[in-house]
Amino acid sequence: MFAQIKRINRRLKQNADTFRHSLSYIEALPQLALLGLIVGLFTAGVIALFRFTVDICLSILLPEHNDNFEALSSTEISGLIASGAAVIYLILRLAGPSGRSVGVSHVLLHVHQFQGVMPARNWFTQFFGAAVAMISGQSVGREGPTVHLGAGAASLFGAWLKLPHNSLNTLVGCGVAAAISASFNTPMAGVIFAMEVILMEYSVVGFAPVILASVTSAAVTRTLFPEAGLVVSSDATLSSMLELPLLFAFGLVIAIFAGLFIKLHLRVVALQNLPLSLRIGLAALINIAASIVVPQTMGLGYDTLNAAMTEQLAIGTLLLICIVKLSTAGIGIGLGIPGGLIGPSLLSGACLGGAVGAIANIVFPGLGLQPSFYVMLGMAGMMGAAINAPLAALVAVLELTYNSHVIFPSMLVIVVACICTRWLFGYEGIFHEQLKAKGQSIVVEPTRKSLQRLGVRSAMVSAFECCPVELDYESARELLKSSPTWLVVEQDKSRTAIRAANLATWLENNPESALKLEEKIDLFAIPADRIKLSAISENASLWEASTALKTQDVEALWVMKSYSSAIAGILTQEELKNVYVN
Repeated sequence: MFAQIKRINRRLKQNADTFRHSLSYIEALPQLALLGLIVGLFTAGVIALFRFTVDICLSILLPEHNDNFEALSSTEISGLIASGAAVIYLILRLAGPSGRSVGVSHVLLHVHQFQGVMPARNWFTQFFGAAVAMISGQSVGREGPTVHLGAGAASLFGAWLKLPHNSLNTLVGCGVAAAISASFNTPMAGVIFAMEVILMEYSVVGFAPVILASVTSAAVTRTLFPEAGLVVSSDATLSSMLELPLLFAFGLVIAIFAGLFIKLHLRVVALQNLPLSLRIGLAALINIAASIVVPQTMGLGYDTLNAAMTEQLAIGTLLLICIVKLSTAGIGIGLGIPGGLIGPSLLSGACLGGAVGAIANIVFPGLGLQPSFYVMLGMAGMMGAAINAPLAALVAVLELTYNSHVIFPSMLVIVVACICTRWLFGYEGIFHEQLKAKGQSIVVEPTRKSLQRLGVRSAMVSAFECCPVELDYESARELLKSSPTWLVVEQDKSRTAIRAANLATWLENNPESALKLEEKIDLFAIPADRIKLSAISENASLWEASTALKTQDVEALWVMKSYSSAIAGILTQEELKNVYVN
């Protein structure tokens, strides 16, 4: 019985190892698709738990519906925000300085600098910190935190399975797409966001698993949250081509608001050296003051967004909400509140669009403009300009509003807004600018991206034999029967590789050794190519291997198995150069 269990366990380990080995190659599309499906289900469960946690608490705290912060008195608003800030401070204090980095910029950094390996501590900080921020009415969004939660869940899942690092980035992309899909109920926008903002590339191998994860997550989310979408659908459309100059001007206005929003946020991010208690306390005071005057800016604000879509708000109110929401979100998150910036950009853009549409309708009554149409355009333009993701913004608004008429005019507004934001302010998008402000940067080089897609197993030489420094003649002959490429000699806790062909040549040139069986062959004394080896995990990518060869000043690496310190293969500079050539 026990012997049978051991055999089954051994077979499972062998199959798992074969599966991991297959992921080291760029052609591992079926395997990645399977992982994408699993990650989609797993991420959907995580995001559902996050949403249920927030929704249940808000249903207890707020009357009528979960966005109804406007029904609270000034005292209740102050107490709720202050108590939430106190809990957030405790969470961040427990997390420590290294555990406080959260959000989309954190995901970007770990995808492009750490092969998608993400720390668990920051993930828990994001989960509980963002939940408390939204429950207590802080002016933050839900989408940024869910991106981190989805990416982190996928990364931790891959680490638990001990998957090679070259596959982790794709898994993180799957987690991001699934998270956006589960949060917004926009599966297509989730895919585009993951490819455009996080992975920053479009590839067939990446698309298939990411799409599968997003669709799977959407199916689970729509089952658990069957209510309508976040935004009231509208059939508003472009009334006349005479509106095109107005759309161009609207894109420029959005660019100014988006640029000032990013500039304000970056100025506040520069205050990270202030004590944590002072930063969180200051964020709470600013949020309290703004929320008492404009309670519509509290929380996610989707009820306010729908009010703008249905033209229930006056022009002055719309402009005030836009300015205050951008300011409180930029300042609060910049000071350390663990929330998201995507939601505030959508709400602010919607309010700005509603105001511009209403004003244009007054100035040009003959055009028959529809303010609700400009609400949709404002959402797309502000999101695209703020995060520098034009295609993701376009698709998100299309899926949120169920209005295909928004495509053509949104493309114009988004392009103008994105170009002018970069031209007027020099910003690449708020997430990249966050990293720059913290002294971090993302390097996207073609060579690096190519090597990150492959694992060391795909290029290592498996034809090797381990042996002692000294061998007798018969042992040497026996060693060469398996036709190894390398002989690995371990001495004084270091490993050296010797070409097996050199030993074979020496044996052929010294046949008299057959008569001296008592003598030993010293592998370090015969003429041979000997290279010093350094260790690297079998889960490493070829980029990590290339970096190790340069920094450790060695000519080759011995690939270490995950479950032991045994050798899985040898990777030399020559094999690495062959990857460049091919």
